[in-house]
Amino acid sequence: MAIQIFKKMKLCGCHPDSTTYNIMIDCCSVIRSYRSASLLISAMIREGFCPVACTYTALIKILLEDENFNEALNVLERIKLDGIQFDVLLFNTFLRQACYKVFHLFSY
Repeated sequence: MAIQIFKKMKLCGCHPDSTTYNIMIDCCSVIRSYRSASLLISAMIREGFCPVACTYTALIKILLEDENFNEALNVLERIKLDGIQFDVLLFNTFLRQACYKVFHLFSY
């Protein structure tokens, strides 16, 4: 539903702001679509908005859910190179997935 509203919003001439893009990227983490999140980040940058910590946190969440740890670490490195301050939510995303993996490892 969020995707449909987003598309209608753009068709009506309402331009998304950085918060709108971040919400949509977070929606991509819910549906686990790295491709859609990446496209949104590209559109966000084209519109003149810079990704922030929560943008990358949502992207990392998708990658970790898909067990793509190497790419998640690459995104973490990109955050560092972009000079974005790491926050607790970003680290909690990694910790949550690590905890989940350990729990499933020992539950079998």
